[in-house]
Amino acid sequence: MRSSKAGMPKWALSLPLLAFVSACQTTSYIEPKLPIAVERLFSTCSQGEGNVFLSVRDQGQYLFGTEMDWVANGSQAWSLEAYNSFGQTVGRVHGDLQKPGLLLSLPAIDAGQVSVDENKSIYIQGHYIGIKLDEIPCLLTGRIPKSWQANITSYEETQKGAKLAFHHGNRNISLILNDLAKVRPSFCADYQWSEYMGFVNHQFEHCFLGKDPASSLIKYGQGVTIKWVEKTSI
Repeated sequence: MRSSKAGMPKWALSLPLLAFVSACQTTSYIEPKLPIAVERLFSTCSQGEGNVFLSVRDQGQYLFGTEMDWVANGSQAWSLEAYNSFGQTVGRVHGDLQKPGLLLSLPAIDAGQVSVDENKSIYIQGHYIGIKLDEIPCLLTGRIPKSWQANITSYEETQKGAKLAFHHGNRNISLILNDLAKVRPSFCADYQWSEYMGFVNHQFEHCFLGKDPASSLIKYGQGVTIKWVEKTSI
């Protein structure tokens, strides 16, 4: 049994908890003919490297920030290293995709609170946070995980880009793409999932801005934000 809400970290407690009664339903998937501008955004998330500055705020209050180098050089693993203002390594994160797991040592994060299940879903104190281990490099580069492509439930072209919806694992994800003519289009994705047999609903939003320098912002619940700004990326 997962741990109770009493033991959840502060940021996890801020996730919106909206009780609802779920109804049994069958998900219908579609295979739309995607234009090249959309198709090219899907990635296996297995290759890439870069440098970002990551910061975390709660209700607008700055909690911490760190510069991070990262690399994903195959389908088996990815790694992050955090630095202080003097260029000294202060923490590391290594994601093992073959035997799903996280090895981490980062300031303000208790490694014992973080776990990964056999489906690569990441948990903090037993509560799923809506992200899978193999999706992290895509979040860092503004790409869409290739694994979502077979799980499209709706697709619509718009004047500025496209709208897509996915049902992936236990998540419903809606994605709005803008400025498809650019090399790195901007987008916003809304993730929703439930716990406790569908009686508790969770949500977060991830927006990627493809301008130079590119940046990403995740908004969790009641004012918790995680932002990273690229310094270099491939």
